[in-house]
Amino acid sequence: MADLAGHRPRGGGRHDWLGADPFGAQPADKLGLLRTATDWSTNVGHPGPAHTAEGEVFATFVIPNVFARAARGEATAAQAVADAEAQIRPIFERWRERGLIGNGGS
Repeated sequence: MADLAGHRPRGGGRHDWLGADPFGAQPADKLGLLRTATDWSTNVGHPGPAHTAEGEVFATFVIPNVFARAARGEATAAQAVADAEAQIRPIFERWRERGLIGNGGS
């Protein structure tokens, strides 16, 4: 693990470290694309608020596990996504049955 004691972001900006990752990423700027993430990403639920099904998906770590399984070589990226979809669909169905989220326009 990188020793960050006394580490100061270059240039003083809060995202400057993304161009020179102190954790040893190779290449050091591989996270640089995230500098503009607020320009091209949005919050869950946008344009409305997040709802209970989305909350359950996040609370049960379905999304991070997709990345973890693929990164560890436990599944291909496509298989990890397919497995996550198989976990997510029942979550949404359960909340729809309870009438607590919409039907997704169908």
